[in-house]
Amino acid sequence: MDDDSKRKDPRVAGALALVGGPIGFLYLGWRYAVAATVLFLTLLLIFAFLVFAPPWLKYVNLPAFAYMAYTICERLNDLLERGQHRAVIEARTLPVAVFAMTSLLPLLAAFDSAVFGVATALPQLLRGDLGGGLMLLLVVTPLLALASFVGFVLIASLIDRGVMRWAPAAPRFIFPPVVSLGKGSS
Repeated sequence: MDDDSKRKDPRVAGALALVGGPIGFLYLGWRYAVAATVLFLTLLLIFAFLVFAPPWLKYVNLPAFAYMAYTICERLNDLLERGQHRAVIEARTLPVAVFAMTSLLPLLAAFDSAVFGVATALPQLLRGDLGGGLMLLLVVTPLLALASFVGFVLIASLIDRGVMRWAPAAPRFIFPPVVSLGKGSS
């Protein structure tokens, strides 16, 4: 009975993150909201200064945040259903929230790069510059997305390594850190 009171609705989590961005993660806990806000601000600052991204680009992230909130909520509910109460308590810690958010960081960066590339290519295509527009769309955009993905995997790995040094006992099985992806279970 107590488990049902701790369960949260993934649809509500997703909707709140879709509307409120990182602040919508408060539904899952303040630690997730803090981690999402830091992630969001970091991503915006890097893209604003390195790529000179347009201000509207920040809204592109909202569906990704909604998906992440939905997924986190489902994972927490699954732990409750399996009776892993200790894991649920550990999942509500700041290190685990950071692991959850850094797992999203490379995908957000690649997606933002792809949207930015398409938004840059479309005006050229509409002006009739097919060569330049197609070059941007088919060559530059995929390269930019790939470079962003790889760059942000490195950034996420550095963040995760810092968290693992700061909180060495933090559980890594709930949201595996980016540094452990591709490795065997530890």
